[in-house]
Amino acid sequence: MRSILLWSALALAAAPQSSSPSSPAAPAASVWDGVYTEAQARRGEKLGAQHCAGCHGLDLNSGEPGPWLFGSDFAVRYDNHTVADLMRRLNTMPPDDPGGLGAGAMADFAAFVLWSNEFPTGARELPSDVAALERIRITVKKP
Repeated sequence: MRSILLWSALALAAAPQSSSPSSPAAPAASVWDGVYTEAQARRGEKLGAQHCAGCHGLDLNSGEPGPWLFGSDFAVRYDNHTVADLMRRLNTMPPDDPGGLGAGAMADFAAFVLWSNEFPTGARELPSDVAALERIRITVKKP
């Protein structure tokens, strides 16, 4: 009996904790809300051509050895995650200088990734602040 209780307690402790929608950490926006500008995405496209295309391809969908950042590959990795999750991954690049391009440049590149995946543009640039990015949910299907 004690072992059942112990296993039950361990299972509950290991279970993912859900946050309520009113929680400050709960995403308040979606990539479908236009969270970046076209100008920012174009800056990110230039950055990608210079620093990222060798591994990810100019179109983010044809490079080797890097993972593709487009279409179904993007969806598998980032659907139901936040833009902060995407940014954390981008900040491990480029391999020879992780995070070396700076937060602003990586926000521009993240905007290019969103643009390439046909999420709509908006009037405000995507911020580089992680706390703000935690509040933007990536969903592949438009809500």
